[in-house]
Amino acid sequence: MVASIVISSVMMSGIKVIGLRIPLTEILLVRQLTVTLILMYLFRGNLRRALRTSHLGLQVMRGLFSFGSQLTQFLALLYIPLAEVTALGFSQVIFVTIAAAVILRETIGWRRWAATIVGFAGVLVMLRPAGEGLNVFALLAMSSGLLSCGVTITIRSMARTETTATIMLYQSLMLCAAFLIPAALWWETPTPKECAVLLLIGLVGSMGQYFFTSACQTGEAGALAPLEFTRLLVAAGIGYFFFLEIPSFSVLAGASIVIACTIYTVRRNA
Repeated sequence: MVASIVISSVMMSGIKVIGLRIPLTEILLVRQLTVTLILMYLFRGNLRRALRTSHLGLQVMRGLFSFGSQLTQFLALLYIPLAEVTALGFSQVIFVTIAAAVILRETIGWRRWAATIVGFAGVLVMLRPAGEGLNVFALLAMSSGLLSCGVTITIRSMARTETTATIMLYQSLMLCAAFLIPAALWWETPTPKECAVLLLIGLVGSMGQYFFTSACQTGEAGALAPLEFTRLLVAAGIGYFFFLEIPSFSVLAGASIVIACTIYTVRRNA
């Protein structure tokens, strides 16, 4: 899990390096094509079975949620510090708790509701609505958390009938299709150096997904969830040493509130 977090942060750094010249949809298309080719190779023996689905509508919905989540997250990444994007992404945990109760009809006790409300207050602290005003790109990063919640809820809805291979393959194919047209319309020919970074983003992104999936298959969810917060430490370190970014006090304070509430929720679930 920690390896997947470090690798994911390296991938985000690569996008930040070339994202102001190369269109974001082009970068994400190359990344997703790499992931898809690797998946096609891994599932080559049972590709026909992997493409069999009982929930095509939910697969499409999950693909759209993934498309929106990636676009908003990486667009925010180009304009605000890496640590801030990472911290605001933790809002996904709050949205998942609410959606689990409203959509999946899961029973949520008053303690978890209280932790969710306090956690949302932490998100508002990060957004700084009463001080310098709402930052549009910070709102995009939070929107990515909301859309990622949609991804999680659709996966839960399909968990009983769809295999991991089917879910991963459909998402990859849909994302390739979604990024193809805008990437073709606004294509910028990358320099040799940018080609190397694009290739690195694709390979590293694939490795990150593989390590994350392996961690989820072998480790207990209650033990893995708190490790997600090392992502903020890694992001802050990379942001400081490579981009000279220093997280603001409001981001650190808000993130601390969200982290504390999420760890409490994880312990309650355990």
